[in-house]
Amino acid sequence: MPRSCGPQQRGSGRYSASAVTEQGLAVSCNSTSTQCSLRGLQCSQTYNITVETRNLACNNTVSSAPHRLITAPCPPTNIRANMSCEQLSATVSWQQSDLAVGYVAYLDDQNGHAASCVSTSADSYCSVLGLMCGTAYRVWVKALGQQYNSSDSAAVYLTSAPCLPGDVAAEVSCESDSNATVSWSTPLPLMSISKPSNISVTAIVGGSLHTLCTTQHSFCNVTGLSCGQTYNLSLTATNEQCSLTAHTPVSITTREF
Repeated sequence: MPRSCGPQQRGSGRYSASAVTEQGLAVSCNSTSTQCSLRGLQCSQTYNITVETRNLACNNTVSSAPHRLITAPCPPTNIRANMSCEQLSATVSWQQSDLAVGYVAYLDDQNGHAASCVSTSADSYCSVLGLMCGTAYRVWVKALGQQYNSSDSAAVYLTSAPCLPGDVAAEVSCESDSNATVSWSTPLPLMSISKPSNISVTAIVGGSLHTLCTTQHSFCNVTGLSCGQTYNLSLTATNEQCSLTAHTPVSITTREF
């Protein structure tokens, strides 16, 4: 009776696995056991994997049915983050990855505050709400795949809108009515702020906007005030991304001479 030969028969000793894409990208590995590692697979690809068995006893070769493998999408590229100053929100955008079924954008800061947003495969952006003012965020994106997710994209950095000053107070100098000190509080600890914001104290006098002083501190000295005028103060906080103005109920009124 002729010997029956097959891939599982004792005597089968060599296996060769190969993975090939429709574009012709191919990797392979060989083994004398029932497993081997296919190294060098590329992201965002669909591979057909087959295993070929070389039966030493029967001197024949048997190939398996192909197995379809979809690799993880490539990490998104061209990451951008734009700040919506008034809403304290940001829009993150990216270049799409082949075979991705969705995306997640992540933002985090040095103090552990994190935020994220999710997008479908059809979109190349999403919006993140609830950011903290005056904070530097690291931003990156991950592509979601059918079976596996991509590694993290390259990161970009975003500084959120500056924090608006609070508890504004003004004190006119007793020695000279044309001088005053304006002070305010900073809403957040300095360690959570990427760079100090510029604070400008402004007022509308005679229908024109005047900048009285500009500083990175929590107070500034105003000089050269006109006699017999009322200065209704506003404070404008400016950083590399945004400029926001807070109108205050505080005013400075100088005497008439």
